[in-house]
Amino acid sequence: MNSIILPAAACFLASSLAAPLVVRYLSNAGITDVPNSRSSHEVPTPRGGGIASVVGVTAAAGLTLSGPIRTEVFLLLALPLAWAVIGFVDDTRGLPAVTRLTGQVATGALLGYATHGLAGAIFGTVLACTVVNTVNFMDGINGITSLTTMAWSLTVLIIGYRADSQILTVLAAMALAAAAAFLPWNAPRARLFLGDTGSYFFGGLITATILAAPSIDTVLLALTPLTLYFADVGFTLARRYAAGSSLLEAHREHVYQQLTNPGPLTHVQASILVSGLSMVISLSWLFTPIALATLLTAAATILYLWLPGLLTGQPTTRTHERRARDR
Repeated sequence: MNSIILPAAACFLASSLAAPLVVRYLSNAGITDVPNSRSSHEVPTPRGGGIASVVGVTAAAGLTLSGPIRTEVFLLLALPLAWAVIGFVDDTRGLPAVTRLTGQVATGALLGYATHGLAGAIFGTVLACTVVNTVNFMDGINGITSLTTMAWSLTVLIIGYRADSQILTVLAAMALAAAAAFLPWNAPRARLFLGDTGSYFFGGLITATILAAPSIDTVLLALTPLTLYFADVGFTLARRYAAGSSLLEAHREHVYQQLTNPGPLTHVQASILVSGLSMVISLSWLFTPIALATLLTAAATILYLWLPGLLTGQPTTRTHERRARDR
């Protein structure tokens, strides 16, 4: 336990101190998210706030770790840091989709090869492309990325202690601290958005941590808190494909968006719902028999996907337009 307290505390402090400086920098530089017809917010808000999380994690690793664990952490941080840079360029200038995909493939393959050889390179490529894009697609309402990352981090902390893996516990503790430090800046009303900088960074951090897992069982357990994220993205893309809509075009058809626009939930309520159900799913796989965990996972996923229709009386397959209440 002592091995994670100092890195986590340093990460939280550094992220918290960096946040107001990042707000000032982004505002002065005009790097803001201006509302449009696809937005879930009403007020121009600085975009790229993930810089604060990058500062927090990097400073904590550099100042509080030493020896082999420090070397291993910085090797794994190469992926999320590279993705934070790509995200920042995308936030400020915009990048073609093919450029972003090329970066995902290259970084995922390189880190996968460095950790697990040729098989790891293949797995790392698939994992990076899936996780980074999923986190990015789901980062559309206040608090959802911070709260879900916190749920994921708590799960991986338990997994790390069970597996006696210091690298897992350290990375999970820093991810938890960085997400917790960013949360007050993003919810209940957003003064700062993670932007692609932050969603790519957290997606990359999750990917890198999973690549450090010591066994396939650990990998699968570390993916369970992302079940609803994967379900939402897969369900939404399948519906858009069936409707003949572009899969690359920005939209507001995700389940979490329908729960808030024009669903009855606030951004924070929807974010708590997603992260809470995610935690239920992961805890069921950690502490209950496989049959019960499978049943709970299926029930939670089906409930989540059907919830917009249950709460609004409208089919989940329809897209609604309404101004958001939260931002």
